[in-house]
Amino acid sequence: MASLAGLLIGLAGFMGGIVMSAVKRDLDVKTSGALLSKHDEITGRIDSLIFTAPVLFYFLNCFCY
Repeated sequence: MASLAGLLIGLAGFMGGIVMSAVKRDLDVKTSGALLSKHDEITGRIDSLIFTAPVLFYFLNCFCY
């Protein structure tokens, strides 16, 4: 069960980063502002959490309760 959760979290994080990057490029939005000019990695991690958190939530609700 833990290996399946890890696989889902890894795939969701990867897909979150890819999808949010595509959305930002499509809208011509920079990933960082003046405050975080050299911290694109932070915004990338936050983008991946957008997909990872709901996947983990639903996984836990479906398989652990």
